[in-house]
Amino acid sequence: MTIKSHIALPAVVLVLMGLFIFGIGIAVNCTFIDEVIFADPVINCLAGHGYTTAAWNVTSQSETHVPTAPAYSLSLLFWLKCFGVSQFAARSLPAALALGSVLVLWRACVRAGLVKSGGAGAVVICVALLDYGYAFSYTCGRPEALSALLVAAMFYFSTLQNKRLALGAICLVSLLLPLVQWGCVIYVFFLLIALFIISREQVRPFIVAILICIAAGLLLQKMAYTHFGIWDTWMKTIRSEGSENIAKRIEYRMTWDALLHHNSNVLPKDFSALMILAGMAWLFVWHKLHQEKEEVRLAKSAWIIALMVTVGMYFVGKFPTYYSWMLSFPLAAILGAYFDRAVATNRVEAKWAMAIVILACGVGLPLQAGLAAHDWNDRNPAGITAVLEPKIGTNDVVYCDYPFYYQARQRAKTVFAGHYVNLLTQAERDSITLVIIGNRLSEWDRSKYALNDGAKVGEWRPARSGILGNDWKYGFLSAPNYDCTVYRLKEPGKP
Repeated sequence: MTIKSHIALPAVVLVLMGLFIFGIGIAVNCTFIDEVIFADPVINCLAGHGYTTAAWNVTSQSETHVPTAPAYSLSLLFWLKCFGVSQFAARSLPAALALGSVLVLWRACVRAGLVKSGGAGAVVICVALLDYGYAFSYTCGRPEALSALLVAAMFYFSTLQNKRLALGAICLVSLLLPLVQWGCVIYVFFLLIALFIISREQVRPFIVAILICIAAGLLLQKMAYTHFGIWDTWMKTIRSEGSENIAKRIEYRMTWDALLHHNSNVLPKDFSALMILAGMAWLFVWHKLHQEKEEVRLAKSAWIIALMVTVGMYFVGKFPTYYSWMLSFPLAAILGAYFDRAVATNRVEAKWAMAIVILACGVGLPLQAGLAAHDWNDRNPAGITAVLEPKIGTNDVVYCDYPFYYQARQRAKTVFAGHYVNLLTQAERDSITLVIIGNRLSEWDRSKYALNDGAKVGEWRPARSGILGNDWKYGFLSAPNYDCTVYRLKEPGKP
């Protein structure tokens, strides 16, 4: 029995995307702050030091760490236990989850009748997987891919013919969402509102059940955290992200200061989503003029979801660029549905749809990889590893900025990283024997902890700067590559 073409093409595309992501994608960016924050407590736990971290500024290394995405942290624990501790292994988990998430999204779109052809399935996969912000997230060790997988699974379960089974599965996922990612809880709430506006008959049977189960999940999380004595620690984490007082946050977000000067972590700068929305705006006008209702409905749906989710996340939560799967997934489904209709009815419209797909995909992961190719050797960790490893002894206590965490972790006895510099006790500070400081950006405060230039024992300077520079404030495309100076404070074991 031969594989049907509508299955074969998306399957081949998914495999090719996987090869591209694992071969190139996860090597595009140097070590990102968030992947260290999620990986460090897991690595400590596997090493027998408990679930603690010295890479964050909420808990000391003697306190139990409470992650912002517990389900992902647990998944990473099992993953690294199976595949060993390395940056490649830590990044490969979200990459694998991302591939799984678009697989489930594609099959859900097929079951829901949104897409029928192999071409439309390939569109859904490419648009969702290569999205600018989502690609950055899953190639830099962040947990969004697990959230995306579960939301896609909820969509898939909603297409089951057995409605009791469908409702039960959706309720189970909803119950787990608070343990997956709080941002995902806020997203689902506003997505449901958008879907109710678009198609209330299909969404209505699930809305109340989902909201009740999410509320139950939040209650269970509070009960569990209180029982294990980590609720106060969790609240410290909430406060550190400015998420405790929703009323004050909404009030501030309504000011021009928030919108114009403090939007880096609350408004996504996702080129892929912008391309799709611009294309949908054009298609809406075109089909409105030609009185083609179904195409108008699809274009309108894209904008309803985008506006509702963006406004909701901006005011109630946060909407950094690496959350942009929240837009790319529904937009990919809508674009796939439009592509199917266009291919069947109008070649010109099919070309427009394909142009939108190519632009949306092209400015995502391919653009990130293309720009990184300019200074690829300086982004490759092999070079910086070769420089740092001889400097780090097995008895060293190292403070390092986040990009150099894995090099230090593989050799040193103890590693303090990044924001933890603000929690260092006097005893911890006195124990540090080696310091690895980022030349472009560092958490180390020289005014508080002076470094003797005479103690400099090594330096790594990139041979080439990035095409768009290497300054985070200009976005992911200008992310820093490896650039550091190494200082020897004292020899291990000496006071």
